[in-house]
Amino acid sequence: MEWTARIWFTARQKAELRKRWKSAQCVAAIARALGRRNRSGVYRILALDGGIAPNTAPRAFEVFSDVLGFPQMRKWRRIRNSK
Repeated sequence: MEWTARIWFTARQKAELRKRWKSAQCVAAIARALGRRNRSGVYRILALDGGIAPNTAPRAFEVFSDVLGFPQMRKWRRIRNSK
């Protein structure tokens, strides 16, 4: 039995997957539409983010410095760096 390499989803395929999932198509139908042999890859993508597209451009922590002010910013940096 030979090992086969995992075929990763492209960004376009992930967008199509989420669009089909949002329109209430079943996982098997989505896998067939994307040309996949089985449903496990589709399940994996849906399990990672629940079928909701992640934020593509998260905001930098320093953006909030004007809103919080300098003393609070120092406190938040200390909390963030302690994790």
